[in-house]
Amino acid sequence: MDTILRTERLDRLDAMIPRKGSALDLGCGNHLRYFYGPREFERVVAVNAHRPTLEALQNEFQRDGWDFLCMDITEYNPTESFDVITALHVVEHLKLDDLAILLDKLVLVGSLTIIETPEQFDDNKLAVVDRDNPWELHRSLVTAEFLSDWGFVPVFRYWQNEKFSNAVYTRGALE
Repeated sequence: MDTILRTERLDRLDAMIPRKGSALDLGCGNHLRYFYGPREFERVVAVNAHRPTLEALQNEFQRDGWDFLCMDITEYNPTESFDVITALHVVEHLKLDDLAILLDKLVLVGSLTIIETPEQFDDNKLAVVDRDNPWELHRSLVTAEFLSDWGFVPVFRYWQNEKFSNAVYTRGALE
């Protein structure tokens, strides 16, 4: 697994995500603007349980074929397949049992799935930015070993700061 600088992270992720097609963005946030906004996706489903975040994105991206669902991502049951699924800094906010159920669903509908998560568990002092958003709390350390059970492989890691590193994992074909 390559180790890169945090500043290179967006470029590496950007190169991995297709330019068009269909996408499922779990825990959508600012990366929706960066990765999906400038592209020509015919279909995007954005799922987030935090209503203020979701409504801001929905107001910004009023496009045909784009759906914004306010719900717990573990309750989402995809009924269609997607060219790409992203869960960027999301899975660590779930309990491992809930994540396992979600991954069982995702492997059935995603051609390429990209997960980004911290490589260590913190005490949530750095994780919680919005005290009104209970979904910001970290609940689990999601390891490469855990994700490998669903066919995910580590692609690259980057350092958040001198103590914390993050890793990106994929499952499915990178074109």
